Amino acid sequence: MQSAMLHGVYFSRMLSPIGRNALFCCLRYGVQLQNIAFIKKFVVHGYVRYSQSPDVIHTARCLLELLYVKHGYSSLSLFSRDELVYAISYLSTV
Repeated sequence: MQSAMLHGVYFSRMLSPIGRNALFCCLRYGVQLQNIAFIKKFVVHGYVRYSQSPDVIHTARCLLELLYVKHGYSSLSLFSRDELVYAISYLSTV
């Protein structure tokens, strides 16, 4: 299994969803494919923090919280189900 994954990442990139993802991540974060293991959570957080405005990050966090409520991971009695769906739809298009 691991050799098939490595082949998909290093040799058949565009034929493998894992390989395409690996290549996309390396291009986005400026990392050589051989160094893909260096893409850690803090690298991604730093990239997002410096490439997005605080308003975009705040909107994304609000949207995440509303999605948690919609799917039952959190609760919020302030909105009806229809209002919740409307808020998610609105924030998704702003």
